[in-house]
Amino acid sequence: MAEEAKVRFLFRKTEHPGLRSSIEALKALETTGTAITYTTAANHIATVVSELPEVISKNTRNIFSIFQDDNDDTQGGTGIYNKDGSIKTAHISKWKSLPFKDRKAVIEERKRLGIRFQKKIRRM
Repeated sequence: MAEEAKVRFLFRKTEHPGLRSSIEALKALETTGTAITYTTAANHIATVVSELPEVISKNTRNIFSIFQDDNDDTQGGTGIYNKDGSIKTAHISKWKSLPFKDRKAVIEERKRLGIRFQKKIRRM
């Protein structure tokens, strides 16, 4: 398969809405005469994929609790919500004092994102 055909095939088969602007930018470069190889296009798309919110939330570990102070939530916001309105999935300092419906919402969000916490093992 010719290099240009591979690139066109890659553009045609990439359907994620979060990648449309990236594909359009690559197509614009191609129309200006810039030669785009399949490897260059694939690497560019892979970089954009790694920055998608659903990929970030699945592949990062929540280490906020290490740096979190009882008076200051590093994620911002109040209660179970971040400043952007999303639900906090990291350590919540006053977990036991939260209403049941708030705790349930956090647990459901953690399940949706595939976040699991390991239980601490006490050794004697």
